[in-house]
Amino acid sequence: MKLILHILLIILLISCASNSIDYAGQSVVKDKPIIFKHGFKDGCNSGYEVAGSDMSKFKKSKEYVSNDLYKQGWDQGFEHCINEYQMERDLERMKSH
Repeated sequence: MKLILHILLIILLISCASNSIDYAGQSVVKDKPIIFKHGFKDGCNSGYEVAGSDMSKFKKSKEYVSNDLYKQGWDQGFEHCINEYQMERDLERMKSH
């Protein structure tokens, strides 16, 4: 069982490193404009990095200052993904004890 959980966590982390918006928050961005989706993806990658992932890079476009939709997407993506990564990391720590 522990091996299966480790494999699932690895798959999750690998999928998070992709450039596809499908890796997180798909339901959040489903009907949003493309600029919101772009902000969400950038914010999500940034959230993963801040939370400790070495598979994502912090990114904030100049659009953050000039485009409200990008900023809203970035902020939501950051919060969504930093919390998701921290939760996964906490679960992994609990399982290892």
